[in-house]
Amino acid sequence: MNNFRVQKLQATYIIALLSTILTLCFAYATGGSSGIVIITFLIAIICWSIILYSSIQTKRKINIIANNVFSESNKDEIVSIYNWLTGRYFGINKNTGDILVIGLNKKGQQVFGFDYQTWSGYEVSGNKLTFKFNNLELPYFEVHDVAVSKFKHKLDVLLSNSFQGTIKPNKNFSSIVEKIAQTA
Repeated sequence: MNNFRVQKLQATYIIALLSTILTLCFAYATGGSSGIVIITFLIAIICWSIILYSSIQTKRKINIIANNVFSESNKDEIVSIYNWLTGRYFGINKNTGDILVIGLNKKGQQVFGFDYQTWSGYEVSGNKLTFKFNNLELPYFEVHDVAVSKFKHKLDVLLSNSFQGTIKPNKNFSSIVEKIAQTA
């Protein structure tokens, strides 16, 4: 999943950061009364606003989909990881083993629902977590986040033999996710 959205946000973040630094430097050098200070300050505010708006919109979209899919589940039953910058979400219901995967990218939103048996494992490399599925349409799904190192311990429990015996699968979960994704 090529994600042009991430590159745009990263560029906006760099511009916002540089504008903020330049504003501080110009304000210190000129005593704060220069026109360049005002211009760089406005650029910084606009860029930070874009980043904030984008993160709120992304979180809102993912929450709407996840809440609709897991509507009957208690929030404590869901184990999930989410990255606002990349628009990636992975959530699994501890009781049923239902897995929800959401990727927001330049192609729009991609939403997949899997049962527990489709999930074949995961790999961790630094801050990158790769979920592997026995599915040709989505053989893997990557999430980049600083919380990966803590989240992998939860995944180890979810993949353990003692946990697998407690799962009561929902066989029509993928069709439920398909219907909800079409309406979202």
